[in-house]
Amino acid sequence: MKVGEHTWQTPLNITVTLDRVACKVVPSLSETCYLPVGAGSNRMRVVAVLLSLCLFVACTDAGESPAGVSVGDLLPDFTIRMDDGSVVGSADMRDTVSLVCFFNTGCGDCRAELPVIQALCDLAICRTVLISRAESEGSVRKYWDDNGFTMGFSAQDDDRVYRKFASGSIPRLYLADRHGYIRFMTDDSMLPTLEMLESEINRVKNSY
Repeated sequence: MKVGEHTWQTPLNITVTLDRVACKVVPSLSETCYLPVGAGSNRMRVVAVLLSLCLFVACTDAGESPAGVSVGDLLPDFTIRMDDGSVVGSADMRDTVSLVCFFNTGCGDCRAELPVIQALCDLAICRTVLISRAESEGSVRKYWDDNGFTMGFSAQDDDRVYRKFASGSIPRLYLADRHGYIRFMTDDSMLPTLEMLESEINRVKNSY
């Protein structure tokens, strides 16, 4: 938003002027930090970085806390209906090693990881539960059919189940032991290979 002839206010509470950039990233802070910007390309570089940061924040969940559960936590309490009509809850996962995967077929990283999860399901070395984040059953089913997937899934029209686990990006994978404790987890910063998942599953099994 332009607030003066040579001044702009960005969504991150960053004020960009022609000779300096004023940053107030944390709204609770009363102070504003000024970053002096030189002439020419250096100035434009700083402005470009800050505007890119604003775009990043706009594409994430502003105002939400970071991820909820961590390694060592119990799986959150939830109950879902799978595409075959069966009902699965977190309590049902405490008899074997389980992998919970959150996805949305409109997400590029999810599309890259889903074939890996299908291959894992084919190995049948752990219980795998796939849960969509805010995607209808019809949309998921079409993607499954188009890609020849046979693994079961639970389509969630909203993100209420997902919010029990996290508030950020997808895909997210949570590997839990037979007591329901999370022993390994990933987000979109690392897309695990089949070999990596096999190794983690075997590690959890052998730790009993």
